[in-house]
Amino acid sequence: MTSTKKPLAPVIVAALLFLALAPIAVDTYNSLNQRAFLDLVLRGNPFTLALSSRVQFGAASWPLDWPYPPLTMLLILPAWGAFRLTHSEAAYQLLFKLPLFACAVATQALLLRLLAAERPRSSRMVAAQYYVVNPGIVLLTTVAGGFDVVAGLLILLAIFYARSRRWVAAALALGVAGALRLYPLALVPVLLVHQWRAGTRKPGEAGFSALAAFAPLLASCIPFLASDAAGFFRTLASQQGV
Repeated sequence: MTSTKKPLAPVIVAALLFLALAPIAVDTYNSLNQRAFLDLVLRGNPFTLALSSRVQFGAASWPLDWPYPPLTMLLILPAWGAFRLTHSEAAYQLLFKLPLFACAVATQALLLRLLAAERPRSSRMVAAQYYVVNPGIVLLTTVAGGFDVVAGLLILLAIFYARSRRWVAAALALGVAGALRLYPLALVPVLLVHQWRAGTRKPGEAGFSALAAFAPLLASCIPFLASDAAGFFRTLASQQGV
């Protein structure tokens, strides 16, 4: 009675919370900043324009803050497009957070698969079964809309591939995570060392994994770098507090 039915109840509870709260919870930092950033695409290179732009929501106004690499825009496109067509804040908030909620559900499923050999009532298995109703995860997926949920899924996927010695797939998962949130790239050296110690001691194979890890970030940055490299780095440095 443990593996098939128990994990479903927390997912149902999380889904009901998501449908009830996601459309009405407006986080000014995440969802509104990111919508304003995509609006800049219609005017040119958003990384060039971001530092001189402001976000307007009702009577409130604040400087635009965009601390994310370019690939993150793909996660927002459906919600942004829907808002441009309908001007419905509720629809935007729901669609903005939907990919994040889906990633949380996928993370729980992957955790349960990775922990399949654990005892059903072990602390790690219980924690995995209730991942989607963890208050922090509910906050990120339903209220705030944080991309760290997506990065977490991709890091876990990299661990999954590394356990089966699919090094390039593991590196690519870390690379996509790093193209959405920069910090997962700090795990690339750890992966390469693990690959080396596992017996893959050919420099060419490790180099191929390193290329797979950094290719998504580099490829997603090229159009913006080609347009205005100085503005791109200036915006990223400013928004990261450098």
